Amino acid sequence: MRSAEAQVVHCLVNGIIGDQECLLTVVYGYNTIEQRKQLWDNLIKIGHGANKPWILRGNFNYVLQLQDRINENPGHLYEVYDFTKCVQDLGINELAWEGDYYTWPNKQDGMDRIWSRIDRLFGNNEWIMQYGHITIVYDVPFISDHAPMSLNLTVDQGNKRISFKFFNVWAEHETFLSIVHQVWNQRVYRWTMQDIWVKLKKLRPLLRKLNIEEFKFIKQKIDTAMTELLIV
Repeated sequence: MRSAEAQVVHCLVNGIIGDQECLLTVVYGYNTIEQRKQLWDNLIKIGHGANKPWILRGNFNYVLQLQDRINENPGHLYEVYDFTKCVQDLGINELAWEGDYYTWPNKQDGMDRIWSRIDRLFGNNEWIMQYGHITIVYDVPFISDHAPMSLNLTVDQGNKRISFKFFNVWAEHETFLSIVHQVWNQRVYRWTMQDIWVKLKKLRPLLRKLNIEEFKFIKQKIDTAMTELLIV
C-alpha cells in the first residue's frame, strides 16, 4: 500500500519482527491556500480508506488555529478553514507531545521574528486506541529550521543490554591511538569485512574501560550541557 502526490506520501509501515503495523502519511504543504486545497482532498480520500492505525505528520505550511502564530498580523478565519474542516471530517486528533509549542521560526531577529506551529502529528481512533500512550517529542531545530518530530514505538524490555556508543572525546585521550593499534594490528584471517567487525567488537570493552577510568559520567555531563543549551 503506497501512493505519492505532490504534497503527500502515503505508505504502510511494518515492524521489523512483524508485531506492529500502521499507515503513515507524510505531508509537505504548498505555500498558498489554493494550492493546498488538493492536499486536503487527498488526505480525506486516504483517511476514509484507513482501516488500520494511521498517523498523519509533516509540515502543513499553515497553522490550524490563528493563535498558533505569534509576532505577525492576525490572520483571517478563511485562511485556516480548509485545514480545520479536513481535521474535523477525518475525525483525527493531535497526539500527546513534549517540547516547544511553536515549531518553526522565520529566522529573523528581534520583533521581526515570527513563530508558528505548522508541524503537527495526528492519529485516527485506531491509532489512539492502540498507541495512545506514546508521546511525540518536538526537539530543537538545529540543521533544519523546523523542529524535528520524534515518535518512539520501542517497548521497554527491562534488563535490555545497553547499546555501545562512541564518544568523540575518547579520540583526544593520549592512549586512544595505542589502544586502537593494539587491536587493529592483530591477525584475524577472515574475510575483510569480518576482520573489521571482529576488531571493532574487540575494541568495545577496551574503550568502555577507558571511558570508566578517564571519562566517568560523560553521558550525564553531555545531557547536562544539552539541557543548558536548550534553556539558552
